[in-house]
Amino acid sequence: KPLIQRKDDPTAILKSRLETFHVQTKPVIDYYIKKGIVVNLHAKKPPKEVSAKVQKALS
Repeated sequence: KPLIQRKDDPTAILKSRLETFHVQTKPVIDYYIKKGIVVNLHAKKPPKEVSAKVQKALS
């Protein structure tokens, strides 16, 4: 199926919505970072490597 663009998805509006998302979620992410329970993974690695690191982080 072809991608359907919503009327409320022009570039400027999408950028604004994404910025709002980042502003609203940053305090939550910072909270969990301070608690020491955030693990950063490089998802551009091969799937098996990423999967192994996710499993290790969750164990």
